[in-house]
Amino acid sequence: MRAASRTAETPFDWTDRVTWGPALEGVGALYLVGPPDPEPIADFVAQARAAGVRRFVVLSGRGIEIYGDSFGPSMAEAERVVREAGVDWTVIRPNNFSQNFDEDVFRGPLLEGRLTLPVGDVPEPFIDVEDIAEVAAVLLTEDGHSGRTYELSGPAR
Repeated sequence: MRAASRTAETPFDWTDRVTWGPALEGVGALYLVGPPDPEPIADFVAQARAAGVRRFVVLSGRGIEIYGDSFGPSMAEAERVVREAGVDWTVIRPNNFSQNFDEDVFRGPLLEGRLTLPVGDVPEPFIDVEDIAEVAAVLLTEDGHSGRTYELSGPAR
């Protein structure tokens, strides 16, 4: 197993297609987190498949089947492309990340004393990114999950 990112030992950058080949070399299973712009996803998946990747785990989001391209167009496109690629695929759809409270989108509003979520009276669970990583690792290394979509809402199995 190896990581590929702009800062990893194996460089990968969605906007620099030269990095794709070396990142895919010898890879049989891949965890796909789509870029902000969905445009390169189809080309990347095609290149990955040609390089020998046969198993994809796609990070998506809960409710994407309802919101589609209006929320997370990259997630919706990654799901669509991988499902149509003729490979083993599994989609994970976590809800909001616990880390959003202290590292990301919710931090500013919380420091201002408010948090607004479009959930009405529905309780909204949050999930730690470490739990998402554990699920992704299992799906990348164990058989029996192909063609399935998992909604993730917390650490319990």
